[in-house]
Amino acid sequence: MSPLLEIRNLGVHYVTARGTRVNRAVDEVSLSLDAGETLGIVGESGSGKTTLALSLLRLLPTAARFVSGEVIFESRPPGRARASCCAPSRSPPPRPA
Repeated sequence: MSPLLEIRNLGVHYVTARGTRVNRAVDEVSLSLDAGETLGIVGESGSGKTTLALSLLRLLPTAARFVSGEVIFESRPPGRARASCCAPSRSPPPRPA
């Protein structure tokens, strides 16, 4: 049986607006998570925990760049993962009446 979530050598960097400076936020992270398992990510402040989570949700800020690796959910590449009821919407929120 294949894992529910698999991350292979994921690398995410933040690049300055001028592209002159790079911060390696996530560097060569690999993990595998089977259905029913729980995973906790711990580390010091600034160690890349939030960037890792945002990478999985594809909610990285514009300064972030995927530089390596892959994320596989339910044995499918990212573009073919099953849609979620809670997927982020790109449309603006409704205006109050």
